[in-house]
Amino acid sequence: MDQPSEKPNSSLSGSLGVLIHSHPKEAAFDHALSVVGQALKAGRETYLYLLDQGVEGLTHATLMGWSQTPLRCFACALALEVHEIEAPEWVIPSGLTLLSDILLQCDEICVYNPAERSS
Repeated sequence: MDQPSEKPNSSLSGSLGVLIHSHPKEAAFDHALSVVGQALKAGRETYLYLLDQGVEGLTHATLMGWSQTPLRCFACALALEVHEIEAPEWVIPSGLTLLSDILLQCDEICVYNPAERSS
């Protein structure tokens, strides 16, 4: 009798969705880019969505270096407008519907939020 096949460990294979909500000067932003870089090296199908302050990192050297890779990069259209940033040609401005699709379809999701501010 055949055994049911197990889903592969998502940390090693499958699609990865990374949502960056933090400012590029925060450690969370750099950590997120590290995770994306590791996924790309491993050949994983990788989606990156920059939201709110994250869009300010579109000119980050590491991110710009991935413009010719299979990375699927999206930026929140509203955040781009608010921060008065024009997305590079290889980044797709999009809305929350696309983010929802990424969240539903990826095998693994990583979210990087801004650091908490003490009052």
